[in-house]
Amino acid sequence: MARLDYEEFKEYCMKNVVKVLGGSKYEATSQPIQSSDEIVIDSVQIKEKNMKPGYFPSFRVQPYYLDYCNGKTLGEVMLDIIKTIEGFLDKPLVLADPSIFNTFDEAKDNLIIRPISYKKNKKLLKDHIYKRHGDIAIVLYMLMQSSNESLGTAKVAREIAKQWELNEDFLLQTALY
Repeated sequence: MARLDYEEFKEYCMKNVVKVLGGSKYEATSQPIQSSDEIVIDSVQIKEKNMKPGYFPSFRVQPYYLDYCNGKTLGEVMLDIIKTIEGFLDKPLVLADPSIFNTFDEAKDNLIIRPISYKKNKKLLKDHIYKRHGDIAIVLYMLMQSSNESLGTAKVAREIAKQWELNEDFLLQTALY
C-alpha cells in the first residue's frame, strides 16, 4: 500500500475511529483550531450523534501523521488514537452550562485570564476582551470544562460585556480575584 498523504491520512483516521468506537453511534468532524493569527491546528472531534453542543473529545492530526511518516503502521497509529479518545470518553468532565453566558452573576466564578502573545494574536483578539501590555495580551477566558488532566476555555467576546452591561476592565479585574 502506498503511503497516504496528509489529507488521505486524516480521512482514514476519521472514518476508522468512528468505525472502531461504534459507527452508528459516533461521528467525526474536522475542526480547525485557531491557535494564533498565523497558526491553525488541524483537529478532529469525535461526538455521539445527536449530542448537545459542548465539549467533545478530539485529537490533533499532525502528531499522529508524523508518527505514521516516521514508520509507525496505520494500525499502530489508529490504536494510539483510539486509546486517546477512549481515555477522554472514560474521564468524568465537569462541563459548564452554556447558559452561564446569560448573566454575569452566573458566569463570574468561571472567568479566568491567560497571558498570550499580542503580536501573534492581534487579529484573533480584535473581538475579544483583553488588555495589552507590550507584546503580551491579558485575555479574558471562560472556563467551559475541566477534568483532572485538562481545562477547556473559550475567549470571552466583547459582545458579552455589552450584553452584561459591564465595563471590560471590571471583567478583567473580576477574573483576577
